Amino acid sequence: MKDKKKSGAFLPKKHLVLIGAGKIGCGYLADLFESAGYSLTFLVHTPEKTQKMREQGYYTLFITKESSPKTSKRRISGYEAFCTKTEREQCIQALCQTNYASVHTYPGAFEDICDLLAAAIQRRFAQGNQQPLDVLLCVNVTDAYEQFDAGISKRLTPEQQAYYRQHVGLVRTLTYRGGYLPRPDMLQEDELAVWASDYPDLPVDRDAFRGEIPKGVNLRLMDKMEARAVAKVWCGNVRSCILAMMSAKYGFCYTNQGAEVPYIRMCVEAGKEEATRAVLLEYGMTREELEAGARERGQQDWLAGMRESGAKDAVFRVANDPIRKLARKDRLTGPALCCLKHGIVPYFLTRAVAYALCYCHPDDPASMELAAYQKEHGVREAIIRYCQLDPAQEQENFFLQMVLGHYREIAGKETENGEKGL
Repeated sequence: MKDKKKSGAFLPKKHLVLIGAGKIGCGYLADLFESAGYSLTFLVHTPEKTQKMREQGYYTLFITKESSPKTSKRRISGYEAFCTKTEREQCIQALCQTNYASVHTYPGAFEDICDLLAAAIQRRFAQGNQQPLDVLLCVNVTDAYEQFDAGISKRLTPEQQAYYRQHVGLVRTLTYRGGYLPRPDMLQEDELAVWASDYPDLPVDRDAFRGEIPKGVNLRLMDKMEARAVAKVWCGNVRSCILAMMSAKYGFCYTNQGAEVPYIRMCVEAGKEEATRAVLLEYGMTREELEAGARERGQQDWLAGMRESGAKDAVFRVANDPIRKLARKDRLTGPALCCLKHGIVPYFLTRAVAYALCYCHPDDPASMELAAYQKEHGVREAIIRYCQLDPAQEQENFFLQMVLGHYREIAGKETENGEKGL
């Protein structure tokens, strides 16, 4: 850490601006920072939710222990809320009056958020604001830092870019706390209810902060965060993704139902192991180094944790947007191609890709698009398009053939000359 971070030349505001008011924002970041005495400002996507949060003035956070079904609750109150659609000026001003912000949205909103952050940086620069702004990137995307850095930079002049590099930190994080769909009784008590696990801390990139690391907040300071951020998605989120896609194919509504099927559990763990081996080889890490940034709970206890907590998550929520999850750098295709790069056969990861291709839900536009494309162009072309492959490359063609083989079996397609229906 640079000396100026320790100089005490400024007094960081105990205030967090949260961009996004979903499960991670309301159930994880707000809890950690509010418990440490920080005031909160939510930047909310929809006018309706913004107004409801203002009118009610609080929401109820239900927290279930990861080791037991015991659930406690607390109120988060005293916050401000502004709408990113209709109150852009207030959102920019909030980002100009804080040292800390956090981002927790789906990738589809990244461009809008980059635009908002760039506008705030432009104003801070124009005002001569020399205080730092550290932005915690709490998103499950392997290249979140790169996307936000590029998206912000392209909106700035060279002088503004120099200011941005000096005063604004984009901080990779590992979001480990679980978020669940509130039960009907929770929603009856509070329609803004949020339900989360009690995971105690947030791992962050200790070297990315431009200012003082937030005092009193339960953050775990880590190194090698580029590799850890990739591992979080490829080795962590891949497990819930495989579980959801296979649970959907088996006809389950909740992932904990699928987790009780031995074959599904075996595929989940085997896919995670393939991904882990790929990450270790790609980044030159040992298992011990990787596990230093992993969830504190034993990695083999995930089923026990589901049973003990009593929490359940809808297959629809976890499997949602298979197009994003099939993308080249995301949790299925990314580690599978990395396996092939390092001489590992990604049998279970490519099988998971085939399950994802089978997923279709009428309330999930991405899954409907995926199904329609397969129907019109065939599964082979869908794999190439949505996994972003170049079949002329030997390893990528091998990946393609493996997925096609799994799909024939899983989808139960009758084939003629090896290709009909594919």
